[in-house]
Amino acid sequence: MFVPMDNFNFYRWAIRGNFFSYHLLAPIAAFITFIFFERYEFKYIRDTFIGIAFTTIYSVIVSILILAKKVKAPYPFLDYYGHSVIVNVINLSLIYLGIIGLLILMIFIKKKSLKTAKI
Repeated sequence: MFVPMDNFNFYRWAIRGNFFSYHLLAPIAAFITFIFFERYEFKYIRDTFIGIAFTTIYSVIVSILILAKKVKAPYPFLDYYGHSVIVNVINLSLIYLGIIGLLILMIFIKKKSLKTAKI
């Protein structure tokens, strides 16, 4: 997702610094451990939204700091001054919809794997 936004600078987003571990290895490891090793059963979809709450708090704080010009945008899609308002709204809406969709998909896969394991 980030590579096309930075003129396809694959080295910067995938290899250099901590991007490789934070944006590639950690999500893959979290997905694998969640699906195959965790025994937690989701009983309510609200569990998903509680997890998103912390991301939302972080994004609100960072957005306020960016708009106040106290910090530079850590990602190209958070560069509010480099894009129009509608592009910013679309970007952030698509990111949150993607997060929610991925979490619901993971819950579905997890429930299916738990049903299969109990049989």
